[in-house]
Amino acid sequence: MLERELLDPNYWITGVETEIYAQDQLDFVWANKISVDWNRDAIASFVTTQFPQLKLQVKEEQNSWKLSFNLLDSLGTIDQLVSSLQTRQLKAQVIFSSNVDVDILPLNANKGKAVQYLQNKLGIAANRTLVCGDSGNDISMFQQPVYGVIVNNAQLELIEWYQAHADEHTILRKIPMRAAFLRLCTSLSLFLNNQLGPIKYKTPKSVPPA
Repeated sequence: MLERELLDPNYWITGVETEIYAQDQLDFVWANKISVDWNRDAIASFVTTQFPQLKLQVKEEQNSWKLSFNLLDSLGTIDQLVSSLQTRQLKAQVIFSSNVDVDILPLNANKGKAVQYLQNKLGIAANRTLVCGDSGNDISMFQQPVYGVIVNNAQLELIEWYQAHADEHTILRKIPMRAAFLRLCTSLSLFLNNQLGPIKYKTPKSVPPA
């Protein structure tokens, strides 16, 4: 943040949206909310012993509400994992992104729900919310009734979701990074001044430069 001279945010949503911080203080209300029915130890024991095709990521990538792995095998492993967790009544969700990352989270934790939580906490209306993302674990944000921007270097799984499901409130910016940043700043200015209306592209595959 300091190196890029960016503004310090009021809130951080981190760890695939399992942790919310107000500056350096963990939001324990959110933590308690997502802890319901979450049995991390049981899930960790089961997955690490029964799924050798999933390699546990480094310690720094783990937290109390997130188990993160690298996929070493085919995509079919993901379906097997989801089915096995359900069969054993281990309540969790599995998020696959970037063609390799597998995150196991509580059922109540994802980016969309984290955004909703802060909207309610801070009294921010959905039509005053703008989200940006680049991978599959961002999909839950774009499923909310908010404005969304998918960046130019987005992962394939997010592009495919956009082509199949996006509505007029979500746009795909197919322009270079610096230009995208300037366009986003302009859009944000219009958005904050209530001048940004619904944006709709009927054919996602041929979205023109903004």
